[in-house]
Amino acid sequence: MKAKAKIAPRTVPLVGRRKAAVLLLSLDEDAATKLLQELEVEEAEAIEEEISRVGMIDAPMVAEVLGEFRDLVGIERILEQEGPEAAAERINETTSTARRAQLRRFVEACQVEETTIERTAEQIDRLVLTMQAETPQTIAVVLAHLESQDAAGLLLGLPDALRTDLLVRVASLQGTPTEVLLRLEANLERALCVKPFVEAESPRGGVKTAAEIIAATGPRSRVVLEELYQHDVELARNVARRMFRFDDIAQLDDKSLRALVRELDTAVMSTLVAIADRKLRSRMLSRLSKAETKALGVSETGELSLTMTEIERAQQAAVETVLRLEELEQVRIPNVRPSKR
Repeated sequence: MKAKAKIAPRTVPLVGRRKAAVLLLSLDEDAATKLLQELEVEEAEAIEEEISRVGMIDAPMVAEVLGEFRDLVGIERILEQEGPEAAAERINETTSTARRAQLRRFVEACQVEETTIERTAEQIDRLVLTMQAETPQTIAVVLAHLESQDAAGLLLGLPDALRTDLLVRVASLQGTPTEVLLRLEANLERALCVKPFVEAESPRGGVKTAAEIIAATGPRSRVVLEELYQHDVELARNVARRMFRFDDIAQLDDKSLRALVRELDTAVMSTLVAIADRKLRSRMLSRLSKAETKALGVSETGELSLTMTEIERAQQAAVETVLRLEELEQVRIPNVRPSKR
């Protein structure tokens, strides 16, 4: 599928499918193949045809496409977790006028899509009504096996007094007998007229699933997490740690960020500086000496040619480092309170 990318000056403007082709060429073959498999057949074929026509690409072209992709993913997450106003504020920090216009169009499209998705709110209402007659343990099993967004809708639709107990039960789940799941799914499918459960290769439930559900509640997540803290501090700590994502690094205080920067190796640090927004990049570089900054091989504007695989590995390494340093009490993660031990 994947042609080898060659380097040359750009001769064709970056638009539409060409951007998708460049993005796929910047990935390793397995990642590119998986991404194509997520598309409709016609879309995938059109992009593969474009890949065959791309010919040679240059490093600035790859950097432009990856930068645009990173911005879109970042804005989508802010829109989901913090709302349109926060997304607008982040967009205004973008230096490129063209990029700001593109991101605003993206936000508008997301909001139109969200309006369309809201038509399924009736299904969530039916799900809530159906679950009100079930035991808390049964509801917890259902929550664990729904898509995170659907589970969040169900959790918020049920009485507030049940919420923490249900999350505790989800966090303690260690697998559910197949026959129980089949019976529940059949009953829910009759009520909702759709197949409700996600297909999972491993048992659902546990702290990770509870964290995914809380994160999916969006702006309400802080309230839900606070309720869990009131019930069980250690469980809430573990859930909050599981909710930590790469984008949350920007929320670290100066002392924590300094500890992280000092712990990361040069390759990971170079990648993080290159993909960070202007504000975070400035905060990270200010924790380094001039010699250390020079050793990164990244300009102050963050210019560096990277593949998506390199970016994802660096992000994962940064998150794992933050969590390790938090355990050593060298980093303070927002929403993660000190342990009682």
